[in-house]
Amino acid sequence: MYKINLLPVWLLFLTQVATLPTMVDEVVPGPGLPSIASLNITSAELFAMPDPPEPRFSKSNFPLAKRSPKCLPASFQCSIPAAVACYNYLNNLGTTACAANGHYTEGGGITVCSVSGCRVRIGNTGPSENAASYCRDVAYSVSTVAYQCQTRNDFAGAGEDVAWENGDLRVFLEV
Repeated sequence: MYKINLLPVWLLFLTQVATLPTMVDEVVPGPGLPSIASLNITSAELFAMPDPPEPRFSKSNFPLAKRSPKCLPASFQCSIPAAVACYNYLNNLGTTACAANGHYTEGGGITVCSVSGCRVRIGNTGPSENAASYCRDVAYSVSTVAYQCQTRNDFAGAGEDVAWENGDLRVFLEV
């Protein structure tokens, strides 16, 4: 019977696995929005950017606190990295318009960012057929929902809120 020493093969395998690139979930922009590449950033960079500064998004500093977000149950909560990556993407769009055509219906609206099963949707709730806000204002609402609806330390909150300075545009953060 032959004895084969697998230790060198095993060590070679481990060194190859250790050098594999780290896999990062892809941030997917919504239809009609700029690609991540056009912003000269990568999905990995969106995940690596720091979380939005909490004091700016705390309830006491939120000027529309009387219009608190409507929170969803914990089963709808996104991972914190996924919510932050979508926040960072939308915030990097700045004054690009995030627009919803038509009225919001349950489960409807337009997805403006998705990653790792987490999605940010927007929907029109106003009297007109169309509503739009700057994407950075949609990002602000994403962070508001993430912080104010958070029920677990390892997940971002889930729910809906109006876009910053636009009561006709609803922003949803959910899985």
